[in-house]
Amino acid sequence: MDFTIVTPSYRQLDWLACCIASVADQEGVTVEHIVQDAQTEGFAEFAEKMRQRWPDREGYRRVMISEPDNGMYDAVNKGLKRGSGRICAYLNCDEQYLPGALRRVKNQVAADPGPDLWVGDVIVVDSSGQALCQRKVLPPTRRHTWSCHLSALTAATFFRAPVIESNFFFDPSYRAAADAEWFVRLLQAGKKIGRLGLVCSTFVEGDRNPIS
Repeated sequence: MDFTIVTPSYRQLDWLACCIASVADQEGVTVEHIVQDAQTEGFAEFAEKMRQRWPDREGYRRVMISEPDNGMYDAVNKGLKRGSGRICAYLNCDEQYLPGALRRVKNQVAADPGPDLWVGDVIVVDSSGQALCQRKVLPPTRRHTWSCHLSALTAATFFRAPVIESNFFFDPSYRAAADAEWFVRLLQAGKKIGRLGLVCSTFVEGDRNPIS
């Protein structure tokens, strides 16, 4: 598989349907989408609806699992451990890839073998899906991430499978800051982060998910 995409899920089935569609509709790549749910009520019925609407096909498969976890980043870790893609990412339920995004990411990664991770740009939208702005992303630095804020958005972050194979999983004990701590740990280990310069996905801004 070219890509493993993990989506942590809990009580966001309406958003999750759009997220699933955005991965299933990608063309020009092979992709497995692992949905790691924390026992949302009605998930089994929802999974069956998704199977009928977006069935597996050549080059695309989706695995939908519902089991206990210790929070979002534990769910992401579980999904990554199940994956087999050469490029990995995680996409939250209320985030979506833009059409053709994964093909462009694959081509960029193939043309730039140096980095271990890449960060892309996103379209910030409100809860109704209306575009608010484009967020251009710079690769994070260790000092800025620790002292200010994570400059990257994980909706447009991609990394090679060897990052996970070398045991760089998320630390769920950091809770909401686990993505920032993960980037800092990678930078401390000398991992290289590249900038895609591509608009890859949408990110929902709201009270639960602020942009800054």
